[in-house]
Amino acid sequence: MEREERNSLVQNLEFVAGLLKRFEQQYNLVVSLPRTKSMVYSDRGRKTVTGVTRGASFVGLFVLGLFIMILPSLIIESIFYALIVMVTGETYEIGGGAIIIWIVLWLAMSIVFANLISKNAGKMAEKKLNDHNKNAAVHNESVDKQIAVAEENCNVIRNEIAGYDLSWYPPDYFYSDAAESFARYLRNQRANSLGEAVNLYEEEKYRNEMTDLQRQQLTAAWTQCILQAQTINAIYTEGQMTRDAINTQGQMTRDVINTQGQMTRNSINSAANSVNQGISSLRSEFNRRFGN
Repeated sequence: MEREERNSLVQNLEFVAGLLKRFEQQYNLVVSLPRTKSMVYSDRGRKTVTGVTRGASFVGLFVLGLFIMILPSLIIESIFYALIVMVTGETYEIGGGAIIIWIVLWLAMSIVFANLISKNAGKMAEKKLNDHNKNAAVHNESVDKQIAVAEENCNVIRNEIAGYDLSWYPPDYFYSDAAESFARYLRNQRANSLGEAVNLYEEEKYRNEMTDLQRQQLTAAWTQCILQAQTINAIYTEGQMTRDAINTQGQMTRDVINTQGQMTRNSINSAANSVNQGISSLRSEFNRRFGN
């Protein structure tokens, strides 16, 4: 291939690479921008907050009233009852009607206060929800406009590409990385034609894929070696602990056997001494009676 022909082909390839890169950039925006949208929440969240707040407030207020007002009243009345009995010696029945009425009144008051607290919490949750949805709507509207612009740019670039005669370009390589690689191979005289550039691109692509695969295999093998080493260390540690336990148990067994043997020997020696002493006593008695 002549130099002028090579340079012309390189320029055409760089032009195609620029078109394809512009299209890929806009297409990536069309794909990625929807993931940046904010979540718009329904009114269910506010209702949930209101309901939970109402229940929690009622339980909290009622229990608080029991411990702060009702129980102390019962305790104080019991103390007064005990003092009156000690002073006067007379007993009387403690009236429970007032306590029951107070419990009923406090139950009603707890319901009223819980409704008020829950309404306030519901208003706060509604305001927060509305503020969030308003900001989300503004953000999502901006994102939608960006997506629309990116889609329009994709159509413009697609029409622009369709307006050029690219029958000379390999149809299976319409992406910027391939076009840039073809131009680089020809510019650096690593290929003498577009067909050679395509073959070289496929060779490097295959080589890179094999390199990545080998790297993954080496990483997996290294990880496997580490796991095996950890397993071996665990087995060795467990074996050492087992040997130590066996040695300890064996030493304890030997100590017990030695102790029992020593006790048995002592018992035998004591019995033998007793027998010898008995024989000596009998011999002395025999000699004393029948010796002369």
